[in-house]
Amino acid sequence: MKSNVPQLNMLNESLNEIFGAAENPLDISRTPGGSSGGESALVYLGASILGIGTDIGGSLRGPAASVGCVSLKPSEIRTSNKGLFFPNPYNLRPNLNIIGIPGCIVNNTYDLI
Repeated sequence: MKSNVPQLNMLNESLNEIFGAAENPLDISRTPGGSSGGESALVYLGASILGIGTDIGGSLRGPAASVGCVSLKPSEIRTSNKGLFFPNPYNLRPNLNIIGIPGCIVNNTYDLI
C-alpha cells in the first residue's frame, strides 16, 4: 500500500501537489506530520500493521507521535542500513554523509518487541 509523502520527503507535513494533504485521523483539519505522515495514519487506522521508513531528524517519530502511534529512534546500533541504496547521481556534496536509518511505526509498544 502506498501512502502520501511530501514532494521532497524531508518536510514536516504530508502534502504534495499530486495527492494533496494527508489527513490526521484524530483531527482531519490537520496533517499527520512529517515525511511518514501518510504511513502513520494508515498504521493508526489499522490499514497496515507496520510502517517502514527511514529517519534522519524525526521522519518516523514525529508522525507516529502526532497520531498516537509508536516509533523508536533508529540508530545504526538498533537497525542496519545494509542493502539500502542512497543515490547521488550528480555527486552533490559527497562529503556530506547524512544517511537515513531504517525504522518502523507501530500502534503500541508491544508491537515493537
